[in-house]
Amino acid sequence: MKNFFDSKPVGSGKLAVKQSLESIAANRKWIRDHGAQVVSWLDSFPSVTERRHFQATYYDEMYKYGRP
Repeated sequence: MKNFFDSKPVGSGKLAVKQSLESIAANRKWIRDHGAQVVSWLDSFPSVTERRHFQATYYDEMYKYGRP
């Protein structure tokens, strides 16, 4: 991306481009350093199918005899 912006005239947007590139670099570093932990944490949650089964069972029981 830096090469792209180096070849384009950005005029008064020079500072904004610099800040954007720094932000992108920081985000890439954070993902590289912490991405595996985030994926592991997300994997610890029940799957969508398991959640839907719970919801269906819960509502079936709740409304077994009609609305309260």
